[in-house]
Amino acid sequence: MTALRTVLPAPPSPHLAPRRAVHRRRPPDHTRDPPAPAHRAHRLAGVGEEAVRGLVRDDAVAKVASDVLRWPEVAAWGAADDTARRMVNRAEADRSRRQAAAFRQISPAGPAVRRIERTEEFVDLLGAFHR
Repeated sequence: MTALRTVLPAPPSPHLAPRRAVHRRRPPDHTRDPPAPAHRAHRLAGVGEEAVRGLVRDDAVAKVASDVLRWPEVAAWGAADDTARRMVNRAEADRSRRQAAAFRQISPAGPAVRRIERTEEFVDLLGAFHR
């Protein structure tokens, strides 16, 4: 082993080795990046929230969206999403309330229906006090 040391030069010390230039990447400049859409559907569509809201107000787009929701894969995805399911239930309840209010105003049976509903509410109130 000693013979090899005499033949081969000693390895250079890492402290004496010439320094190599270290190329450091600049941090990304996020001030130039456009804001990323918050919702996954907006990112996939490649449009911003304002554009999506504008499209939803269009009746033709709403019809296409309604048709797409009838697809089994899309319906299953929507049923699995808690937020989507809650929003559909809210929309359904709002629609039902609007239809009931329109029925009470237009129908000749509207005042009679309202009296029955008031009686039902009064009975519920009496039941709550009885407990």
